[in-house]
Amino acid sequence: MTTSGASDSWFWELVAPVYELMWSGPVTEQLRWEVARALAGADSVADIGCGTGFMVDGLVASGVSVVGVDASKNMLRRALALGRVSSAVHCTATQVPLDSASVDAVVMTNLLHAHPEPQDVLQEAIRLLRPGGTLVLSWPADGISPARMYGIDRAHGRGIVASLAAHCARTAVGIIATFTAVGRGRRTGRGAGLQRLAQSSGLTAGAGPRVIAGCQEFLVLQHA
Repeated sequence: MTTSGASDSWFWELVAPVYELMWSGPVTEQLRWEVARALAGADSVADIGCGTGFMVDGLVASGVSVVGVDASKNMLRRALALGRVSSAVHCTATQVPLDSASVDAVVMTNLLHAHPEPQDVLQEAIRLLRPGGTLVLSWPADGISPARMYGIDRAHGRGIVASLAAHCARTAVGIIATFTAVGRGRRTGRGAGLQRLAQSSGLTAGAGPRVIAGCQEFLVLQHA
């Protein structure tokens, strides 16, 4: 979720205090359930761009070894404190200091669309996967804006105060992002383009692509 170039690490440090405010709620819970289902049977997972560890919450408690990878030290501290990851690696998404073929699964949620070099990020994820491993991807569906996310939050049962607070935070963060490589990545890699990129990676199709909760493209790929 939050791993781009080192030059933009300040952006993610800025976002870290409001990250939970923006994304906690029923929509994230639904996406997390889909991720957990895709990871069934995995003993080791790398969550690249883990943020505060939303998408892998509960895996450590069930005995899975989870490495959280992120460009934000504040995000990683939070993920560790909440017990969502077993260990943390502070680095960019294109240079992860883990051995090749070292994990059963890689999770990348809301990362590819926000990175200026999604192809390089994808290749790094594939490098980490063991044969037979699983790659879980998601990114915002085309046309999703803070205003639409507010409506989706409300439709899925998030309270009005929490939904409004999240909307304000997302809007502010989105404005700041336009001045960074994160914003440039969002303009250059979305929707069908990301699907084509993932599906031409040499991995085989698992589940998807499909839209979760009306706002997240979801795709599972398998290493040969």
